Amino acid sequence: MAVVSYKCPNCDGPLVFRPEKNNFHCDFCGSDFFRQEAEDANKNAKDAEKTEHVEVFSDVVESEFKDISHDEAEDEQFEKEAATYSCPSCGAEIITAESTAATTCYYCHNPVILSGKLSREFRPDRLIPFTFPKEEAERRFREFCGKKKFLPKEFLAPGTFSEITGVYYPYFIVDAKVNGSASGKSKSVRTWVSGKYQYTETTVYQHDRSGFLDIDGIAVSAYKDGDRNLLKYVCPFDESQSVDFSMAYLSGFQAEKRQFKKDELKNDIMNQVRNISEAEFRSTMAGHGSISSMDLTINEYKDQWEYFLFPLWVLTCKYKGKLYRYALNGQTGKVYGELPIHVPKLLLTTFGMAAATFIVLFIMGGFLI
Repeated sequence: MAVVSYKCPNCDGPLVFRPEKNNFHCDFCGSDFFRQEAEDANKNAKDAEKTEHVEVFSDVVESEFKDISHDEAEDEQFEKEAATYSCPSCGAEIITAESTAATTCYYCHNPVILSGKLSREFRPDRLIPFTFPKEEAERRFREFCGKKKFLPKEFLAPGTFSEITGVYYPYFIVDAKVNGSASGKSKSVRTWVSGKYQYTETTVYQHDRSGFLDIDGIAVSAYKDGDRNLLKYVCPFDESQSVDFSMAYLSGFQAEKRQFKKDELKNDIMNQVRNISEAEFRSTMAGHGSISSMDLTINEYKDQWEYFLFPLWVLTCKYKGKLYRYALNGQTGKVYGELPIHVPKLLLTTFGMAAATFIVLFIMGGFLI
């Protein structure tokens, strides 16, 4: 299984992607490189390594390699291999979850990309790079917490936060073309008085619509584990800022490969398509009261899927024995996660509001008497 660590062409130190500069930085010699320079340096290092090993393999019989083929069974076996790797920098063993595609060596702290995890059908089409660094992510999270009046003060105390990790999570982005039709009913009620009588007139309207819809950018998480809600509620991302996938962008971050196949997510996508289509048709039926019922028919449907990696800063906080996990959209800064509540403060505020209301009503009642 291949392991990749992008190295500085000047000093051989590890290169890490810097979101705030949109370049790759070496902490050892202070050099900066653009994406193409980092990729070229990595390619040159691989070519040099191959040249060094030519003599070692020169006595291998060519026929031993002729019958090698990668059928579906072999591909499945390839994906199920033990997730244990040797760090190319210090030789330490790196152990990751089966779904992990990029990580950091726990011994020398060099960024390591597990390129074998992203081969074949698991290779993403596009990626949205991080736009701000870890320090900015922590600042934004603290600012988010500072606006919550019922948050315990000690929650933001030193030591509450564990490491903030930048993780690329898998999503599918789907563009759909729909040919559909919809019918709905609405009614308006008019009431008036004439002489001794009150009259009520009810008019029922029938609405029929048909047309073509282009629905772009439906995002669905391709990750099964417990972070899936975090992935759902930090959307949307701006896909127009995405770039063609390059493993260089993973340097210094973690990445997870997708755990869903397209077929497993088709129902989710179709539900979103139906909801969006119904909303679009419903918006054309305004003017005659609210729509009480609607029937939607999709006559033709075509879609196009792309496999994306989206950036999230993931924070873990331990407070009173409970772990809290939060996600920040690594592009927009949107925060999602459950915050603890300072119950005494909440009860005191609630009691104070109730008491104030009682006093106001009592005084008003006194004036009324």
